Formats: sequence, structure tokens, C-alpha cells
Amino acid sequence: MVKKATRAKLAKKAAKSRPKRVSHPKPLRYAHPFFTDTPPQGRAVDERTGKKRMADFASAKLGPIPSPLRSPVMDLKDIIGQPGVAEIQTVVRSDFTW
Repeated sequence: MVKKATRAKLAKKAAKSRPKRVSHPKPLRYAHPFFTDTPPQGRAVDERTGKKRMADFASAKLGPIPSPLRSPVMDLKDIIGQPGVAEIQTVVRSDFTW
């Protein structure tokens, strides 16, 4: 049986080896720091981001968006295949009368 003093030492040692809790900032509404109905010219600079607009923040952090390598327009059949499109069309036609 482990003595109380030994148990206390083990608990203290375990507490020291645990990582310290990091305090996180308050979550932003919708995870969007610029959620507001105030136009950009009327906004104050956000202290967390240093910007007034999402576009300014993104361009500073992410850089320019590269041009697409192929046509950015996709058909639904390119994603789910022609059988999936046909199934949707069948369901839509049978559920709705025009």
C-alpha cells in the first residue's frame, strides 16, 4: 500500500507534467470576425485581425487566389455521375406536377 505522502508526491508530479491550459479567445459569431451589417467604411479596425474587411484580412493572410487550371464551371453529372442526375430528375418529375 502506497503511503499518503507518496501518493501526494505522485499527484503533484503528474500535475506538473500536464500541459498548461491555453486560454482561447472568445469564439467569433459564425467564425467570421467581420460579421456585421455596418458597411466597411463605417467599421472600426478589429483589434484581433487589424483589418476592417474580410477581403483585406484574407488577402493579407492567404495571398492572391490563383487562376483556375480548367473551367471553374461544373455540371452535376461531373460530381455524382449521370445515373445520379437521372435519379434526381425522375424523383423531381414524379413529385411535382406542372
